[in-house]
Amino acid sequence: MRHTEVKCRFYQASSSEMFGSAPPPQSETTPFQGRQAAAEAAERQRTEVKQAEQRRLLWVQQWMQYALNSLPYDARREVEMEVHAMVQETLCVLQPSQPEAITRRLVVAAVHRALGPWVRKQEMERALKAGMNRLAWDVQSGSEHPLHRGGHQTA
Repeated sequence: MRHTEVKCRFYQASSSEMFGSAPPPQSETTPFQGRQAAAEAAERQRTEVKQAEQRRLLWVQQWMQYALNSLPYDARREVEMEVHAMVQETLCVLQPSQPEAITRRLVVAAVHRALGPWVRKQEMERALKAGMNRLAWDVQSGSEHPLHRGGHQTA
């Protein structure tokens, strides 16, 4: 090529680009299975992103299970959806690398916030029952028995 005076450029591919995934040892008779380093790096990056997404999904699932397991037994059916939504909202702004103690406190706070209306309803029901228990028996039962009307029985 030098003697022809043709202008050209040479590219020396490294052995990893020429042989790619061919098992060692490699020699002149090894078939080329070339791969570009940039393509391998992009593939590695896609794999790492997918693994990170899977780790985050598992992390979210574990914290969601923690939150749902912390609900009072008699509240579960009534508040599970609200708890799920609030904990999901909380976890969206957190990172799995954050200290577990901070994540736990924020998840507990989200559960407490979601339980608020249910807790107030329970308190009102208890107050109503306590008030009913203090009323006279005839007012509680709404009795219309003749003995209770005026205290006299007519014959």
